Amino acid sequence: LIFDESKSIQQLEFQDKDGDSIYETSFIADQVNEKDLLAGIYKVLIMSDTSELIDSVAFVLADPEATFTGNYRDSLSKGNLIIEAEIDVSSDDRFYFQASLYTELGEPIGTTQLTDNFVKGKQWVPLEFYGLMLHDVAVDGPYVLKNLAMARVTMPMQRAPMIHPKYFTHAYELSQFASTKFNDIAQLN
Repeated sequence: LIFDESKSIQQLEFQDKDGDSIYETSFIADQVNEKDLLAGIYKVLIMSDTSELIDSVAFVLADPEATFTGNYRDSLSKGNLIIEAEIDVSSDDRFYFQASLYTELGEPIGTTQLTDNFVKGKQWVPLEFYGLMLHDVAVDGPYVLKNLAMARVTMPMQRAPMIHPKYFTHAYELSQFASTKFNDIAQLN
């Protein structure tokens, strides 16, 4: 495992534990030898003991400059469900968010995404789930926010680990949500 094309971090041993002739290794990407790894570009240089094959794989370990605080709130707006996730941003930048919504019993409802500029400090990220999405599953709330991803929009994109907040919304009734198709909304604008 090599950091920044120059510093050898650790020797990894690939093994064929299940006898399928595929040699594998794994490690926790943000820590090696019980030490936190620095943000940067890492390469795993693969050299075979039995042949002259040499290969490599690279990955980027990055701090996306923002973290989720663990605070959430929800509301209705124009017939849509808005779940807000609080973030703490360490420097002004552009961020991408993706979130998944489920019924209380764990049935998938849908996803939403947002890309926007955020300034340094704590603020709320509004994740909007269209009312028609909720009508499609025909289930009253509460609803559950399960998967939440964040990335800093840079080249290469710097992704934070996905979190699973299992945040439950208020017990909304299906009749509170709009059932207008997205194409019809677009035509109104």
